[in-house]
Amino acid sequence: MIRELAFTNAGPFRGKHSIPLGAKTYAVTARYESDPGRSNWGGKSFLLELVNFALTGSWPKTRKAQWAGQGADGWISRGEKDADLHLTFEDGAVVSREKRRGQPAQVRFTLPGVPTASQAAAEEGILRYLGFSGDDFLNVAYLEQKQMARFVTTEPEKRLDIVRGWFGLAKAEAAEDRSGDVAAEEIRELEKLKARRSALVSTSEPPEFNFASYEALLATAQATLREAEKALRGAEADARAAESDRETVRDYDELVERGKALAAEVKDLPDDLDAKAAAAKEKWEEKKGEHVAAGREVAAKRKVALGLFDGKCPVAEIECPAKKKINDDRQAAVVAHTRAQAGANMIGTELDALFLEERAARLAAESAKEKRVRLKTLRTAAEATIEGAKTARARMKSRKKSPPAGEDALEGARRAASEEVDRLRNEIAMARAAREIHERVTKEADRLSEEIEVRARAAAIAVRSRGVFRAAQRRVVEGALANINAKASRMLADGGVDLSVELRWEREGKDPAKQCEECGAAFPSSAKVKTCASCGAARGKLVVQRLEFVPSDRSGAADDIAGVALMLSAGEWFLASRSSPWAMAMVDEPLGACDQTNRRALSLQLVKLLSAGAWRQALVISHNPDTVALYPGRIEVLVRRDGSRRIVTS
Repeated sequence: MIRELAFTNAGPFRGKHSIPLGAKTYAVTARYESDPGRSNWGGKSFLLELVNFALTGSWPKTRKAQWAGQGADGWISRGEKDADLHLTFEDGAVVSREKRRGQPAQVRFTLPGVPTASQAAAEEGILRYLGFSGDDFLNVAYLEQKQMARFVTTEPEKRLDIVRGWFGLAKAEAAEDRSGDVAAEEIRELEKLKARRSALVSTSEPPEFNFASYEALLATAQATLREAEKALRGAEADARAAESDRETVRDYDELVERGKALAAEVKDLPDDLDAKAAAAKEKWEEKKGEHVAAGREVAAKRKVALGLFDGKCPVAEIECPAKKKINDDRQAAVVAHTRAQAGANMIGTELDALFLEERAARLAAESAKEKRVRLKTLRTAAEATIEGAKTARARMKSRKKSPPAGEDALEGARRAASEEVDRLRNEIAMARAAREIHERVTKEADRLSEEIEVRARAAAIAVRSRGVFRAAQRRVVEGALANINAKASRMLADGGVDLSVELRWEREGKDPAKQCEECGAAFPSSAKVKTCASCGAARGKLVVQRLEFVPSDRSGAADDIAGVALMLSAGEWFLASRSSPWAMAMVDEPLGACDQTNRRALSLQLVKLLSAGAWRQALVISHNPDTVALYPGRIEVLVRRDGSRRIVTS
């Protein structure tokens, strides 16, 4: 229920306005100071549109057309920079919308004790709180002007589309197509559940179920499962141990084989490799000294050959007295230099050969040493692992004599025990749920007696339904329609209106049925099959869903009256089915096409209907003084001579 509607600079209502609301039906009227007989264009419908906008963020097409060119700023009063709107529910929930010209709109939704929803989550939070969409709101709670007969005059298929979302028909129809043979079995289970529920309602005894016995069975099954899991873990541990033993033996055998091969190599190695390497190194270093001396002689003789002898003897390293003579004898010097170079080259060749010999001897000695070290390491490792290998080999022989249980068999036993535990748990849970359902049904038996009678036809139809999903939806739909039809017809009858209305859900078509109406089994595609192979029932016709409107009379006034009655009745059922906190009906000019007698009669009944049940509040726009006085509350829009507006509530 709405506690307050507050807004600032909204449409024709410039400035701040607050409308406190109570649990009653209000006649919404308008009056001009300059012309007391005038009420049009005063802003009555805009008040209802404000409520719709607060909840859904949408405006009627006619209002958008009026604001063409202004876009989202259209609802801000002319000449003002910003506007706001606040809708406060009786539980403290608040829906707020604010708009500044040229800026994005801001929407907020708050619940007592809950942090304010973010901008992105506010719209979703509003709809989740209300339990319906914007389209549903227009169909069940907000009857717009000149739309009273919309639910009556529209085509049956379109009418079906309106309520399809209410009843979840799209999902049920898709599930029916996919169900096949499973649907038949599900329908048989549904019949069993319905019979059990009928027993719960008609008797005070809960369904028999030995909880102590099942708890004992569950404990035994759980113990069996623990033993199976323990055996499986032991088998897995044995398998890991067997693999470890195989690896230990394999590693030891490989170690021994490598040691044998390396020992054979070491046995064939000479003992004097280190001495040979040292001797080769000594020869190489001696020859390297000769090569250095020869290089010095070549350098000295080259200087003499070039006439550049500095007088220093290359042999005695003293001043040579024959310096001038030596430099003058160039030809002899060149020959001496050539001979010295040849001698140095020969020594260099011998040095390279000795280097290679020394390197080969050294590498051979190092390789022998490395092999001996490696052999020693392998023997040490073998000695360290021999006992473990013996033990592992003994365990391997023992396993061959008594092989362990297979893991597949143990896993099968564990799985069977687990499934038994799950089955028992499920049965116990289902029994507890059945007991809780029985307790709720028993407590609610008196209050639900009338609803059970209304839904009896839906239960009977569900027994013959063609799929478990369709059965559930059809039961809800037929029961809801019976409820809606009964409420609408009772409303009209109590008001003295000579008119009855009915919404019919299905009719029989020309084509043969696709599934048996008795057991739900699917029929073959051939029309020649006349009986059900499962239960022997005769094959009927395909039931077509159309949601047809059947009134006792048709006229403009009759359609308006039937539309108001049906939509308010449907709205009351719909909001109750969604557990919605919304409890306000908004009706804009509902009786424009009625004569004075019917208008007054239906107004009296509207007040009676809207003062009980789900409709704890109502806003009814009216231009007719003969009906305004019938409503317990009144909201009057007073239009002053300067065009400003004041709202008076009583």
